[in-house]
Amino acid sequence: MRFFKIFHFLSLDVVIGAVVMHDVFYQYFIGSLPPWQFDLILAISVFLIYGIDRQIDNYTSKTRDELHAFHEKYRLVLRLIFLALGIYLGMLLMWVEFPMVKFGLGLSVAILLYWFAWVKLFFRRFWGFKELLTALIYSLGVMLTTIVIAPYSHLLMACVFELFLLALLNLWLYTLIEEGGNSWIWKACCLVSGIGLLALKMNGLPWGLFSLFVIIWGIHVGIYYFRAYKPNRFVGDLAFMSPLIYLIFH
Repeated sequence: MRFFKIFHFLSLDVVIGAVVMHDVFYQYFIGSLPPWQFDLILAISVFLIYGIDRQIDNYTSKTRDELHAFHEKYRLVLRLIFLALGIYLGMLLMWVEFPMVKFGLGLSVAILLYWFAWVKLFFRRFWGFKELLTALIYSLGVMLTTIVIAPYSHLLMACVFELFLLALLNLWLYTLIEEGGNSWIWKACCLVSGIGLLALKMNGLPWGLFSLFVIIWGIHVGIYYFRAYKPNRFVGDLAFMSPLIYLIFH
């Protein structure tokens, strides 16, 4: 049990989910699995972003749960790990072609501005805005290499948008459960993402990919309507690891 807690506290469930989601869409739109360097760059980037997020969270507010207490207790060790991985990430980026680096640098600037706004407590003025930006950064980061390399298509852009909506559904759900807020905003996101799923299927999304999206959507709807107590965020994050099923059988 302690292993799974640490696994979640380090956001490794989110890291694996991002990598397998990236692999699934890269394989579908490009026709092969991505080079291992792409997966490693994405994994390190997600790990760093989520880890630094926890550090900022502890800086801007009091430690309020086990996850943040873990990051506070081991902050020096974690910061050294972040530094080492950041240097290694810079070395890996030297291998990547310039168009992808340019896109990545633009996303990095957006992340830095996002962190700056967070430290300045800007997000406290607008409920759900931080989660909206997080979902946008997540979906663009996961799909970055596919967007840059694959030929442009409306289906690809629609998949990016649907991934954004599902990530937002996850983030708003747990913000609503943990901090409160307007449930109608979450329900609207749930409805729009559900309609988006149907539109994707009608526009040619294969049953395999459609099923992955439906599983993620269904788990979050189930958590909201059938939860008997405050659910662990780990359950929602596990939903984004469902692409593993697709990769195993394809």
